[in-house]
Amino acid sequence: MPTSAVSAFQSALPAGAGPVDAAGLAPVLAAARERAAQSYPGVSLGAVAFARALGAHAGGANPVEALGALHTDDLFLTAACLAGDAAALEALERLVRRTVPPAVSRLRLDSAAVREVEQLVRQRLLVPHPGSPPKLAEYGGRGALKQWLRAVALRVALNQLEAQRPEASLDAEGAPAVAAAGPDPELALLKQHARDEFKSALQETLSGLSPHERSLLRLYFLEGLTVEQIGRMEGTHKSTVSRWLTRTRATVLLGVQRRLGERLRLEPGEYDSLLGLLRSQLSLSLHRVLKTQ
Repeated sequence: MPTSAVSAFQSALPAGAGPVDAAGLAPVLAAARERAAQSYPGVSLGAVAFARALGAHAGGANPVEALGALHTDDLFLTAACLAGDAAALEALERLVRRTVPPAVSRLRLDSAAVREVEQLVRQRLLVPHPGSPPKLAEYGGRGALKQWLRAVALRVALNQLEAQRPEASLDAEGAPAVAAAGPDPELALLKQHARDEFKSALQETLSGLSPHERSLLRLYFLEGLTVEQIGRMEGTHKSTVSRWLTRTRATVLLGVQRRLGERLRLEPGEYDSLLGLLRSQLSLSLHRVLKTQ
């Protein structure tokens, strides 16, 4: 492996990355490029450009070790696409066609709408916006490119649905309410397609808590008591109550997340998005469900 590739990798490392053994890095880069070329035959990307793409996503105390956890074959493809390689763009097109329809299948779109989503995904991936690079440049190789594309396609489809119809109101026992800041794609998915699953998952998780944990949640989320007031009732310091609540809230969050993931069979990208949504909406949801128990 030419020294220039090693230098390119080192120069692209994020700030704060640990030192790199150049002699040990060279064969690692060479092997990664060989594997990538076998995975995507016909795709052309120079050793220096590939090393630079890998370095940009291999940080931490041991960048070479971090490199081993990346999907380097997919980073090879995305870097080649961003460089304009025709074979890489054809491979990406095939991947988009295989990935988008299953990714949006739960939304029950007609064939014309699915084709429109595919086209919008292509544009988002490859066309830069003012002041920002194409979406494809955000792929970091920490998960398979196919799964990352599923999450992109789902967000594009949900944005389209939100733009085409007014926001529907939720009943008091539905999924979390829309935040005042505006519509959210993941919230739309949960609201439209997982209302019953969300409520059931939350109820089951709460039922599995200890009586003390459920009491804490009722006092804080339903009765509106402060940690100081609860501390006086429990005969303990407010910091202890705060730790109890943090731990119990995390238990509920993980329980609901796990149950929804099992029932909806979410992909990794969707799973992460759902986790962010639950964190932001859990307090309101707890208040609603606790009132019924």
